[in-house]
This record gives sequence, C-alpha cells and structure tokens, in this order.
Amino acid sequence: MSRGLSLTSASSAVVRRAERGVTSSTTHRHPRMITTTSSPRLPATCAVCAASICLLLYLRWRSHAKQAIQYVLRAAEASVNYNASSPIYMLLLKMKTHTSEHLTVQYVLPPDSPLESLFCRIIQKDVAKGCIDPDLLGTDTCRDAAIVRVCVDGSWREMRVPIFMAHLVNPLGLCDPEADNPAAPVWADGSWTGTLLWDSAAHVCELMLAQPCWRARLRGASCLELGCGLGLPGMVASLLGAAPVLLTDRLQVAEMAEAGCRANSLKGARGVEFDWDEAAARQLVADHFGGRAPSLILACDCIFEPLFGEAHLLLRMLVVLADAQTTVIPAPEIVIASDRVRLPAGDPRARGALIASDCE
Repeated sequence: MSRGLSLTSASSAVVRRAERGVTSSTTHRHPRMITTTSSPRLPATCAVCAASICLLLYLRWRSHAKQAIQYVLRAAEASVNYNASSPIYMLLLKMKTHTSEHLTVQYVLPPDSPLESLFCRIIQKDVAKGCIDPDLLGTDTCRDAAIVRVCVDGSWREMRVPIFMAHLVNPLGLCDPEADNPAAPVWADGSWTGTLLWDSAAHVCELMLAQPCWRARLRGASCLELGCGLGLPGMVASLLGAAPVLLTDRLQVAEMAEAGCRANSLKGARGVEFDWDEAAARQLVADHFGGRAPSLILACDCIFEPLFGEAHLLLRMLVVLADAQTTVIPAPEIVIASDRVRLPAGDPRARGALIASDCE
C-alpha cells in the first residue's frame, strides 16, 4: 500500500512539472553532488513548421529528381532516334565538328555565354535556359552560331551563320512565364527544326562543292531553296556563282537566313518568306525571277510528315515553280515506306519533279 502511495505521489510530481513546462528529467549522479537537468517542451506550432519544411524540401527534391529522370529519358530517346537517322545533326548538337572533304561545320557559343548546351536546351524545350539577365538576350553573347568552312576551287572560305532561336525570347519571359514569347510559336509549329542544320543539307552542299560539273552548272544559274532553314545549300550555291538565290521559309526562319546572307556578304542571295500556296508560288516567280522558272530548286528535308503534313504539297509547289529546264534536288532526311506516300504511275501530283543527284 505504501508503495502504491509513493508511485501516486511520484506521478503527481511529474504532472506538476509538466504543467510548469518540464517534459523530462535526468539525474546525473556524482560522488559528491547530485544535479537535475530539464529540457523545455517545444511548442506544437514549431513542430508543425519543421514538418512542413521537411515536406517541402522533400517535394522539391522529388520534383527535381523527376525532372532529371525525364531529361535523361528524353535525351536517351533523342539519341536513339537521331543517331541512326541523322548522325550529323546529333554530332553538331553535341558541339562536335562535322568534317567532309569540302565542308566543315561546328556550332559555337561565346566563351562568356551563360546559355546551357544546345542539346540540353532542346531536350528541355527551354531555348534560353541558363540566361537570367534579360539584357543579354539578342546580343552576341547569347546568340548561337555555326562556323561553316567551305572549299571552293581549292580555297577555303569561312562563314558565321546564325542558328537556333534564343534571340527570339522575350526578355520579360525570364521573370514572367506568362509573358508573350515570340519563340513559342516557332517551337510549337515545328519551325525550330529550320533553325538547325540537318544531314540532307550537308550532303547537298558536299554534292555541289565536290563535283566540277555542278560548279560549272551553278555559275549564273537562278536558284530557289524551299524550306531553306539556315539556307546553307543556297549559300553554297551563291558562293559557286548562282544568282539570284532565293532562300524561302516561314517568316522568322527566313529572317534568320537573310541575316546569314548579310553577315557573310552574299549579295546575290536573300531570305524571303514564302507560304506554300499556288498563287503565292506564281507571285514569287514573277517578283524574283522575272516570271521565268528558276534553273535550280533545292528542297532539303523540308517535309516532315508529323509536323508539316504530307509530301504532296511539295509536289504541287514544284509543278507550279518548275518547268522542263528546271533541275530539282529533293533531299529527304528519311524515306518512309508507307502506302500513303507512294504515288501510283501517272498520278498528276507526281508531275514536274526532276530528281538530279548527279550531272547526268
């Protein structure tokens, strides 16, 4: 009974200490003294705040981890898809140099540029990723470029061609995601593909530079490039003596091609907006070629069905733009075996295209 009373008394003492803000008591025994230390109880609000902070940190870490995993998966998928079909395109994205007998190409950024790698920006779909200073957008510091060297009649000439579209980003967009972004439509409608060099364009450039008969054919010839993108084949044709040379594409891509012509003093070449419409095609020939069909039409990988629709539109444009004396070089990136793109013999959509891969 006395033991029970003593336990009750001890429990009451603990309760009284707890009410005074004491939650635990530890007794330290020493040969000469006995001391008791107590730790104050944390308020409940502090515990909730600490738990909330831990939760936020965890969610943020999980979000970053998820983004990192998605980036790795997208990068791996892009590498698998394009390494086989477009090795030159992938090589350039990794800031390496494409080299052939008459052509070298490398993407560059200024040493002090804050932009992340081109490959990273494309995979993450953030064209100006890394730049936090709005005043740098549109300047040479934040402008991607391709250094292109071409060999013409044994002499090498170097050109600096603007690429990609970081310069289109609205500076307000760095701080306000809701701000209008001029680059957004270019990204959404697939026009961004025209701001980079694809394999077919590099191969056509090498074709024109390597074969003496092509160099002779191009002197004084009028040239039209459809879906020009950077316009490199048209620029090479201009260096080989073709004039006039018209580089056509959607507005913002054509403006980039025009900037490349001006930067490299290609007076016989210019970039022009051209929407693929039969009436617009006739007007284009009348305005820039004196009503006569151009001698040469280049079409390097300007049809990608998932983005731009079927290839029949290209054939319809060639029917309007070309005549019997026109040489057409269609250079597709990938030929897809599909019943939808196989035209039967005699189909009117297949008229007017002369495929010329050599000098015969």
